[in-house]
Amino acid sequence: MSSTGVWTMMQGLPAGWNPHKELGLQPGATPAEVKVAFRGLARKHHPDKVQGSEGDDGGETFKRARKAYEILTEPASRALFDEAARAAKCREALQKKKMASSAKTQDDVRAAAQAVEAQLRARQSGDGRKREAGMRGGGMGG
Repeated sequence: MSSTGVWTMMQGLPAGWNPHKELGLQPGATPAEVKVAFRGLARKHHPDKVQGSEGDDGGETFKRARKAYEILTEPASRALFDEAARAAKCREALQKKKMASSAKTQDDVRAAAQAVEAQLRARQSGDGRKREAGMRGGGMGG
């Protein structure tokens, strides 16, 4: 399949959609495991089999399973999906790092502001004591 065909196949998928999870598989699943998982879901959720039953979702579960099977059995599409999944994990890790860094920076700023406020209060109370001492000292010598 051409890269254009792979891209077309993957368009329209919801953000964060994972074909491995759709089939109940781990990311390193073999093609044989993919086939077994798909066949099990296909038997259970095929529109001809569940039409009109209580669990009927209009074949949506079957369609998602089929899309997952198509992606995971086509080497080019699987490689593209795996690359996109790795990129998403990297973006997520970077975002978490930025958020943690931002929170630490905010905590550092708060701590510095509190330290400055404490120094100002200490100076003000120290200046007040000096004034009182000066008044007392000046009154006694005069």
